[in-house]
This record gives sequence, structure tokens and C-alpha cells, in this order.
Amino acid sequence: MKRILLMLTLALVALAGCKKEPAPEPIAGKVSQIKLVGMPTEFTVGRSFTISAVITPDDATDKSVTFSSSNPEVATVEYIESEYNYSLALLKAVGPGKATITATANDGSGVKAEAEVTVILKKTTFASPANCYIVTNAGEYIFKTLKGNSSESVGNVASAEVLWETFGTHKAPEVGDLVKEVSYNNGEITFKATDRKGNAVIAAKDASGKILWSWHIWMTDQPVEKVYPSNATMMDRNLGAISASSGDVGTIGLKYQWGRKDPFLGEVSHNFNVKAKSTITWPPSEQSSATTGTILYATEHPTTFIDSSAELTNLDWYYTGNETTDNTRWTTSDKAKSIYDPCPAGWRVPDDYKDVVMAGLTEALALYPLGNYWTASPDTDSYYASYLQVSSHIVSTNAYGRYSRYKIRCIKE
Repeated sequence: MKRILLMLTLALVALAGCKKEPAPEPIAGKVSQIKLVGMPTEFTVGRSFTISAVITPDDATDKSVTFSSSNPEVATVEYIESEYNYSLALLKAVGPGKATITATANDGSGVKAEAEVTVILKKTTFASPANCYIVTNAGEYIFKTLKGNSSESVGNVASAEVLWETFGTHKAPEVGDLVKEVSYNNGEITFKATDRKGNAVIAAKDASGKILWSWHIWMTDQPVEKVYPSNATMMDRNLGAISASSGDVGTIGLKYQWGRKDPFLGEVSHNFNVKAKSTITWPPSEQSSATTGTILYATEHPTTFIDSSAELTNLDWYYTGNETTDNTRWTTSDKAKSIYDPCPAGWRVPDDYKDVVMAGLTEALALYPLGNYWTASPDTDSYYASYLQVSSHIVSTNAYGRYSRYKIRCIKE
């Protein structure tokens, strides 16, 4: 019996020792609790939320807080303003990953609130095939390995990679500054785009490393549609341009040989013929021949400029001999869009620029950076193709050899 009483006594003593201490009384005038309101648990790169830190008690002397992020490369948080018993902040998703957002009382109480957020890349699948895809936000993107705007497969793809990247400036990007983590699987190429503006080209290769096809990734703001007097709707920027602001060198864009889908670098100035920098050293040009002046060669060598043959007078990169040429590489609006058309889905190389000429020099200079612009129209009197010329003192339509590198302003289909 004594043994039982002893055990009961020890148990009571143990229970007494484990008795929970009462919570400390709130300190008068100090913050006792912070609650984060409006916090997303998962959101995509580029999105923003206004969050609030609600203070208890209402009569705290100093209700201000400091916001912080454990990983600003994933999410940033910036104070906006304070009201009665809460402070507002802007939470922005910067890159994929996790970050802890903290709101800490500024009154020395040591009270804080924390919440973890997960930032993911938005996944976008391009619905319509094309040779150019417009990317307006950072994210993960997917497109099918099809030839241009057709349903024809490019062949047996073994891998995919970025060929080159450019900001269109004097400064060359680092590899991955624009496009990274490119992969191929089951008829689709997936890549991740950053939030920077510029241009890149992705290529699909077979098992031997031969390029089967390549696609232009155009990282810019969504182009605005401009309607001309004859109801023709054109983009507000050149193909490959990263700006539509008059005078900005970002309006120059990329250059193309007539009938080829792949771009070449543009200039870094409206007044000097200085090429923009990219992530690669471009190969030397090739002279057109029965071997090099073909669609197949141009497809397999998208970075190679094919010069007109010295022995021919038709000034075409496409080798057909001196007496003939080919007008199907790009097509006018009375025909189906060519699979070599370099414009994005829903757009095409224009037939002509007659509305710009009719509008006059002032209108043209306001809409077009100086330079020459290809049309899809062959010249009627020669082997040349028509183009628009915009200079400081003239705007006109002309024709010249198809080996030339000119700009493009796409028209809506």
C-alpha cells in the first residue's frame, strides 16, 4: 500500500512540474501579433500581389513593419503604405523557386510573421505552328517540330539546342541570358525564356548532328496592330525588333535574305553599318552554287549567308542558273502562306507597301526605321524582288537581288 501511495505522489509531482506556464502578458503599447493576409502559396513568374500585415493590438504605439524576402531572386516584397492597423506591400514573382516572406514589427517587440511562397514558370504551348514564336513573358514554352506553318514533321529529331542569342546591341549576351533548358521529346521542343528582351534561334538536329529545321524566338512586347488606309493591318514594329518607340535602336530588328526563313543580325545604330553582338561567331558567307544555293543547304545552315554567284546576273542566293528563278519561297496573299515565311502565326511577309508610300515621307519615318524592307512580291521586269526604301529624304518602292539582307514588317493574314 505504501508503495502505491509513493507512486501516486511521484506522479502528482511530475504532473505539477509539467504544468504549462501562462503566456506572458502583452506589453502595453507593443505589437503582440502580426498576421500576413493575401499571401499566395504558389504563383507564376511575372505576377504580382498586394499583401498586408495586420497588427494586433489596435492600440499598439508603433504599428509599422519591415517586409523582407529570404530569396529576392525568387520573390521580392516592397513596402507600399501603412493604414490604421496594417501595412501594405507589393509581392512580385521574379524567378522559379521558394522564398520566405517576413513581416517584422519595428517597435522592438521581436514579433514577426512568416509565409513561404513557391514561384513557378508559366507553361505555354503555341497552338499554331510557325517559323517565329513571340514570347512576351518569362516562362516555359512548347512548340511542335513542324515545318513552318505546315503540319509536316521536320524529320527524326534526336536533340534540340539554342543556336544563338542577341540583345540587338553592342553587348553580347551570355549563353542562357534569353533562352535556356531546351529539350526535345515526342515531337515537341520545350524551352525556358527569361524576362529579358531580344532574339534567339532554336534548332532541331538528327542523330548525326545535322540541323533539320530552326525556329526564331522573338522576345518582345506583344506587337500592336496598325491599320493603314486600305484596311491593311501591319505590326507596329519590325520583325525581331524589341521596341516600337521612334528613334530607339531597338526598333531596327533583324534582317533576311529573300525567301529564307532564318534571320541574320541587325545593326546597333540607325546611321552605321555595325552589326549587333550575339553569343556566336558567325560563319563566313558561301557563294551560291548547285550545292550551296539550295533550300536544303539553307535549312541545314541557318547562320550562313549565301552570296550571289559571281558568274550569274540574277543576284539570287537560290541557284537556278541565270535564266530562271523561283517565286514560291515566299508567297503573296493570293496564295497560301509559304512554309519558309519568317513571320509569326497569323502574319506574313506583305505583298507591297503602297499604303506607306501613299502616306508620304512623314508618315513613313514615324512608322519605319530607316532602311530597306522586303515584300513577298517578285519584280515584274527582272529576277529581282520588290522592297520598300525608307531614307531621311525619300520613301519609295524599288527592286533588287534576292541575296540582299533587308528588314521585314509583317502584315496580318
